[in-house]
Amino acid sequence: MNAPPQGPGPAPAAESQPRTIVFVDDEEAILSSLRSLFRRSGHHLHAFGNAREALQFVSSVHVDLVISDLRMPEMTGVEFLNRVAAVNPGAVRLILSGYEDKTIVMNALAKGLAQHFILKPWNDPELKALVEQSLARLSDLRRQRLEKILGSIDSIPSSPNFQSKLHELLSRTNVSLDILAKEIETNPPIVAKLLRVANSVYYSSRKSVTTVREAVTFIGTEYVAGLVAAMEAFHGFNNTSSAMAEEQIDALWTQAVKRSTIVKLIVKQWPGFGPANQVHIASLLQDIGFAVRMCSEEEKYAQFIELCNGGAMTRYEADASVFGITHDDVGAALLEYWNLPSDIVSGVAQHHRRCEGNAFVQVLQIAGILEGSDPLAPHDPAITPLVSEWREKIASELPAELTTEKP
Repeated sequence: MNAPPQGPGPAPAAESQPRTIVFVDDEEAILSSLRSLFRRSGHHLHAFGNAREALQFVSSVHVDLVISDLRMPEMTGVEFLNRVAAVNPGAVRLILSGYEDKTIVMNALAKGLAQHFILKPWNDPELKALVEQSLARLSDLRRQRLEKILGSIDSIPSSPNFQSKLHELLSRTNVSLDILAKEIETNPPIVAKLLRVANSVYYSSRKSVTTVREAVTFIGTEYVAGLVAAMEAFHGFNNTSSAMAEEQIDALWTQAVKRSTIVKLIVKQWPGFGPANQVHIASLLQDIGFAVRMCSEEEKYAQFIELCNGGAMTRYEADASVFGITHDDVGAALLEYWNLPSDIVSGVAQHHRRCEGNAFVQVLQIAGILEGSDPLAPHDPAITPLVSEWREKIASELPAELTTEKP
């Protein structure tokens, strides 16, 4: 098996994206100054005059850096930062306050609620430098964690290879279904998984699919190569004999197939959406970061499941708490290591973050919500109105178990 590259490698796709920065202060003049200072930074800026509204936002999407005042009505800056640390532990937290709050600030820094203190009034160049240095340091820490995670895996499966033969066949003009089916039949494990998917309730077959040719026809030739690649990728990690690993991998794969079914239905009706095969692959692989750690850090994964089942944390919060970096970053790093197309890597990296109008990411997030296995998963609040709209649009084509809105 291939080992991960040694030493510094290319940054995961997530790191090449603009960062999300949140400003919190009850004085509009302060917020206006901060927005103006960072307007040309290229980062996504979000300003709140109310700590509760800011907390709701930080709890729902991935945030990279928070700058918060201490003296605010309803919720103090210390309480706010304490809760930010719980719901978005990877975010850099900076305190913005006057000299009179120095004792409170020092206590907050000592407790790890913030990394830096910015004294009002601030020096613009110094504040900009501090923010960029903090974000650069955050990138370095995430990269180190990713390299440690990938390096800790005894054997990372090679990039899915069998599907490349299918791509080559499909690129030929007028390739017959018989030739394509014959190639797939040379790989019995793939045949078994392909027939299982074709006969799943999510594909709503009216009759039993018993041959590879029928499966390819039913699934669609444009999706087969991507589906096979995802099968190889997902199941390539499970080299253990652990019953828990097998159960968890199967559960992740079932959710991925449900999600990909919804993606196919959405992109058929999404105006101007390009080729659907890449977003289909991304929907299948967006949770592969969980599979990586399930089979490489099983004891930690058991702790993660215990935290999720306990109800004290959401799945995403428990992910960050136990592993120090979330599955979306892990998955994106792995797919980039495999040299998958950048749209797929970026889609996996951003499927819990701000969409910023990116239709590829919007489709992934809408499908994830409609699939419904993790209703508390972070997503861009801007897509919330689209979820009901798309539920209604594709309802007639969805299997019954996916048409009921979950809480």
